[in-house]
Amino acid sequence: ALVLAGIPVMLHGPSGAGKTHLAAQVADALGLEFGLHGAAMMGHELVGYQDATGRYVETVLSRQFEGGGLTCLDEHDGGSESAPLVVNAMLANGWMTKGPAMVKQSPDWRVIATANTVAGASAAYTGRVRLDQATLQRYALVHVDYLPSVEESITAGNTDWLSLCRAARAEATARGLPIVTGSYRDMSNGLRALS
Repeated sequence: ALVLAGIPVMLHGPSGAGKTHLAAQVADALGLEFGLHGAAMMGHELVGYQDATGRYVETVLSRQFEGGGLTCLDEHDGGSESAPLVVNAMLANGWMTKGPAMVKQSPDWRVIATANTVAGASAAYTGRVRLDQATLQRYALVHVDYLPSVEESITAGNTDWLSLCRAARAEATARGLPIVTGSYRDMSNGLRALS
């Protein structure tokens, strides 16, 4: 509902909880082309740049901003602290600079960012940056976590494997271990290995 209303969304939660997959499913449900950007170290990786010949080098985000689609800014907390800032003006004002030109946001452009944290590095996510309030204020924050019904679907009736994954995750949490275990990714990969 948030994405449909044109509100940028940031899905945050543990690794392997399906945030990126969820973004792709939202794009599909809305009939929008899905575009993906990984963590960026510099702003031009997100918005593009004008090369030495004067040609503008597009990115998925710059193309979709003007033409429509759902852009997933994946691992938004995994790049530099300043790279996400180039998107802030686009989200707030509906305009972006493409070389010498200013272009207006397509009414069919939507954004979902994903992050493991919003507060920066932790023992489990050491490579994360703290997203500043100017960035966070532009998104509706939605926490994504593991759901029993999804776990049961992923493990396809293998209750022993499901129980082991859940127990490993519970034990890591109880001991305060800085690891992610028993994720959807772990469940899926383990099930394939067991086959």
